Amino acid sequence: LDKLKAEGIPADRIAIGGFSMGGGIALQLALRHPDRVGAVFVFSSFMCDDAAIYAKLEADSLPVSKLPVLMVHGQADNFIRPAWGRATAERLSKLSQAVKFVALPGVRHELVPEEVNLLRSWLGEVLGFDTLSRVAQRGGGEL
Repeated sequence: LDKLKAEGIPADRIAIGGFSMGGGIALQLALRHPDRVGAVFVFSSFMCDDAAIYAKLEADSLPVSKLPVLMVHGQADNFIRPAWGRATAERLSKLSQAVKFVALPGVRHELVPEEVNLLRSWLGEVLGFDTLSRVAQRGGGEL
């Protein structure tokens, strides 16, 4: 994040994310430091019921932020239960976070093209730009 900031990219144009347990870490980082990122996305992820971030959000000890959060979970995931992801989304919503939860029928603990398309569209909405052109400008490949 510091490198992106040094390159002149404002925090509200930065999104972080992860898959499975990496998504839980991305949620923790983004929610603890909402001033450093503009959005967070996770696939097949959740946060434990006793995650410390919940207490911080409940105590209002963090900067007030409606951080856009995208959570996508396969309904056939037999590794990270979909109910855990949904419970995380519901709890964060109750704590005033702007959460979008999408359950995908038939999807297991995997990343499928539909998730990538959802992410592309969502990033365009919340960060306000065409993600494909930005990736191309930075020399990256396809999303």
